[in-house]
Amino acid sequence: MIEKIKKICSEFGLENPKIKLNNSYKMVGACYSNGVLEFSKKVIEYNNEAALRTIVAHEIAHLKHFNHSKEFKKLAEELGADKKNIIPISKYLIFCPRCKMFTRVSRLSKKWGPNCGNCNNKGIKQKLMIYKHIN
Repeated sequence: MIEKIKKICSEFGLENPKIKLNNSYKMVGACYSNGVLEFSKKVIEYNNEAALRTIVAHEIAHLKHFNHSKEFKKLAEELGADKKNIIPISKYLIFCPRCKMFTRVSRLSKKWGPNCGNCNNKGIKQKLMIYKHIN
């Protein structure tokens, strides 16, 4: 996995990057002032090559601009970053008994359960069943 990231980094002109991997569901990638690039193993496993290139390009752009300024966005785009490539990961698969649909969500509401995107968006609050926790 790290070799894949290093290969993409070298294509962008970044040789011998310091890379860390973690098991985060929420963080896609991070760049630190000491030059370390950190990526979520879960996100990398779940996404394709185009998405991985986008994630790496985004973090490499942060090596020059530690913000999301216009300059950062311009550099990230020049490197090939395109958010449309990234598929968000989901931690839970839920089932809505009302509309009989399965939905993937990354977090659960503490009050009454996650939003199925159909029933609950229409103001109907019904408990949804957590079908599976995805590891």
